[in-house]
Amino acid sequence: MTALSKFGGAAAPAWTSDFQFVRGEYAIGGEQVPYFCTTMKVEEARKYLNLARELAVDPADPINIEELMQRDIDSDRANSEIAEYLKQPARIKFFNSLTIVLVPVEKDGRSKKAFDENVPLPQDLVTEDFDVIQAGPVVARLLTGTNVGYLRWQPEHVRAIIIDGQHRFMALNAVHDEQPTTLKPHVTSIPVLILVLDSRAGFVPPAGGPSEITTASRSIFTDLNKHAVKVTPEREYLLDDRSVTAVCMRALITPGLRSEELPSTASWPAQIPLAAVDWVRTNRSKFDDGFSITTLQVLHQLVDDVVDSRKPSASTDYEAMKAWTDQLTARLELEAVPGWSVDALDTRLKTDELEEAPFALLNSEVKAAALGFRDSVGKVITAVLLAGLPYAELLSRYREVGLLGGTQELWLGQGTEGRNAYKAAYAEDPSPAASQIAAEVKGRYRLAYQVVFQRGFVLAAREIDSNRAVLAPLWNVDSGSREDLLAAWILRFNNLARQTLTREGLWTGAAVNSDGTIDYTQVSKTAIMGLVVLATTMGLPVGESGGAEQSNDDIRAMLRPSSSGDAVLLAADPFALAEANEIHVAGARRWLQALALGSRRQDGTAPLLRAAASAYRKGVRRYVLGLSKVDGRVLTKESLEKMIKIHGARRLAHFAELLAPAADSVPIAES
Repeated sequence: MTALSKFGGAAAPAWTSDFQFVRGEYAIGGEQVPYFCTTMKVEEARKYLNLARELAVDPADPINIEELMQRDIDSDRANSEIAEYLKQPARIKFFNSLTIVLVPVEKDGRSKKAFDENVPLPQDLVTEDFDVIQAGPVVARLLTGTNVGYLRWQPEHVRAIIIDGQHRFMALNAVHDEQPTTLKPHVTSIPVLILVLDSRAGFVPPAGGPSEITTASRSIFTDLNKHAVKVTPEREYLLDDRSVTAVCMRALITPGLRSEELPSTASWPAQIPLAAVDWVRTNRSKFDDGFSITTLQVLHQLVDDVVDSRKPSASTDYEAMKAWTDQLTARLELEAVPGWSVDALDTRLKTDELEEAPFALLNSEVKAAALGFRDSVGKVITAVLLAGLPYAELLSRYREVGLLGGTQELWLGQGTEGRNAYKAAYAEDPSPAASQIAAEVKGRYRLAYQVVFQRGFVLAAREIDSNRAVLAPLWNVDSGSREDLLAAWILRFNNLARQTLTREGLWTGAAVNSDGTIDYTQVSKTAIMGLVVLATTMGLPVGESGGAEQSNDDIRAMLRPSSSGDAVLLAADPFALAEANEIHVAGARRWLQALALGSRRQDGTAPLLRAAASAYRKGVRRYVLGLSKVDGRVLTKESLEKMIKIHGARRLAHFAELLAPAADSVPIAES
């Protein structure tokens, strides 16, 4: 219960003006969020209200995601769309209320997590007419026995930060500066809701939910935007504390800029630096341009691909919810993760079912799931993005010039306005160096910076990880640990990237079309996975395939150029081999053996290679059918199957030759 003390009086010079308010609160379940509904003249709002980006930032300190998001404002929208609306004649203008959070700050203007002890009030302010609610330097005086009164705070110690309505506030400022008489700042008043997120003001956070001012503000900011105007996916992914996929994704990236020194690629798995992820540009999947190694949308997709568990759409489908939580427990290896209890989940599910109440994970449970993900299968993603050659090289180059781990990370990790502010503050422009590095690395590994390839690479790592018990002894990984097995695979993957990604024709049938364009379908994603798995497991036993074994002469005939019959479709294939050597034949044979693996149960590598061959075959099949359609040729089932085998055999033959040197440095078991 809120403690009241008997004080009162007029505003002192160190305080803001008194704002008349009506006090209310949202009291739903066990939580209580008090608010003070008031109005401010435009001139008062300009004097006392602040945008989040106006909070002081120490360049030596980390900048949290929530701070970055609140600072990221679309000035063009405020100055064009909204300001122009206010200027239009013969039209009624009206805004809904701004929502403000009073944030305690240090003397230099940096935010604090909580309000300090109550500041002393002068005795001459005491009156019997008011009850006072005080939280540090914030004082609300209520007429005794009512919910109306006066609110004020000390601007030296408190900033009134707008969490909903920043664009409206910027538009009001723009119109005031351009047409002050039109706006009438001494007359025009705007509705304002002020939140004081302190227990002394009556704030009671939800059980297991955000309680500090910064985290509570972030939650309210997300909800206000998500439920009022649809927020961009990027903002939801960064700020939503209730989505398992979003919180798992955030667990893989640093919580802000300059959060920590970027570890060397040898020390992965670690967190992906936020500055190397495109979080600013909205509705963005492509990352073949710009400076990032991926985007938030793609990273979210990668987490979805790895977790592969969809939350039921109906929160009252208790059976489906039970299956989902059990699936999360198994896939994210949550049995021993603090904060995740299967018994507690089952008990709550039963209680909710009896009460016909919707079931949802607590914020603390979502966080526990994310930590479990980060420390288990999430390492599949960080392995590829931090240690995979095409991405590790870009990160390393950035680190060498200070774009990561140095002051310039503050430039790299922001949008246009943030970068302009950096250039003004530091009188330097990192853009030329960053552009040169990105152009060189992304130009060399063009395919790796296509969305479908990155997703295929991560799926391949997931398949390798899922089969680590089989692969560890074959690759001499004595510990059998996820980290060591993935490290052994990364050596093979990096050799693959180095030798094959610049030979784009090798990837036709996976995701590269005959004209060099990229196919972004689901078939391509899994075909890339299949080809990468087949290539990075060269030398491992395939298993018992059905049917007669192909002779060396038969395989050499498949690899040779031919334009007879339907083979004319592949006549222009630059990877046909007039003279195939033993390595070529072995690589092609591996493809044919994997294709011929029967559906009967087999142990060892057979299930992995069967799935990989099947996935790659679907991509090759689509590719061959595309060639036949262009040629106007109708293929029989037998002829189509023959063309699929030939196309794949030629590519695996070249992969075998290009990757053969890996045997000198990477232990590969004999078949």
